[in-house]
Amino acid sequence: MGLRRRRRSSASSSDGLIDFDKNGLNQRPFKVVYARKKKPESRLSITIQVLAVIFSAVLTYYVYYHFDHFHFNLVHFYATKLDDPNAQHALGHKLLKKGENQLAAFHWFRKSASKGNPHSAYNLAAGHLSGYQTDLSKGEAKKLLEFAAKHNVAEAHQLLHDLCYDKPEFCEH
Repeated sequence: MGLRRRRRSSASSSDGLIDFDKNGLNQRPFKVVYARKKKPESRLSITIQVLAVIFSAVLTYYVYYHFDHFHFNLVHFYATKLDDPNAQHALGHKLLKKGENQLAAFHWFRKSASKGNPHSAYNLAAGHLSGYQTDLSKGEAKKLLEFAAKHNVAEAHQLLHDLCYDKPEFCEH
């Protein structure tokens, strides 16, 4: 084991500014520590910081006052670039709610349902049975409703019971 140096106590005479020897004479000269000057930040650094603050303020304004547009673009990004079935379902809802492009809405419901989203399967079948233009083949609406009912979509249970079992001619087309 090596020797440890003993820590000086906070009250030692060597911590003062002037150090005296046994005779009371000054051993070392008075030492002054100057504070270092801080270098000013560069113009590039300041410009980047100002632009970051302005960008944050503009983004906050956009998200707060134009949330529907922001959310639509965010969902569209997740649906197209990341191929997320929940985002595809939400995008189908947004397009159907706008009423602008119903064919595109059911396209997104189809993509989401093909990845196993039961709510999209229900919406695709219900839209087909409601008379919207979809790409469903004969008998596919019933299969989609059964899939959604199997995954505990309450509306699918109700629609299967009311429409398909009581009036089977509606589910066959």
